[in-house]
Amino acid sequence: RSASVMTRSASVMMKSASLMTGPTLLLASEHMGPLAADACAQANQRTPGSTALGTVAWRRFPDGTPNILIEDAEDLNQYDSVVLLGCFDSGSAIFEQLSALYTLPGYGAKSLKLLLPFYPTGTMERVLVEGEV
Repeated sequence: RSASVMTRSASVMMKSASLMTGPTLLLASEHMGPLAADACAQANQRTPGSTALGTVAWRRFPDGTPNILIEDAEDLNQYDSVVLLGCFDSGSAIFEQLSALYTLPGYGAKSLKLLLPFYPTGTMERVLVEGEV
């Protein structure tokens, strides 16, 4: 992606999340780090000190299963909102990000938001048989 597209995407993303009040922690999926950094910078230009960029280590065990570390977990209760900028580009990515997302309330997240700039549906354009997705 070009830098201008990334900047526009970051701007739109932070406008869509503009309902957040108080300090916000922005976490990013493995492929959304650059966009999250741009969005964080733009949010802090609008309201200095409003958004912190968190760190998530998206590691894997040797067998390929997720070994995720949210490095800011002990500080989650200091933020009014925790936002995960997701990227559901594959089944394994969805599983990993949902695993991380589900743990955040247990670490003290007061408000949790998932931002998906693009959601690739895996459905057909129309249902032909009852029960199809």
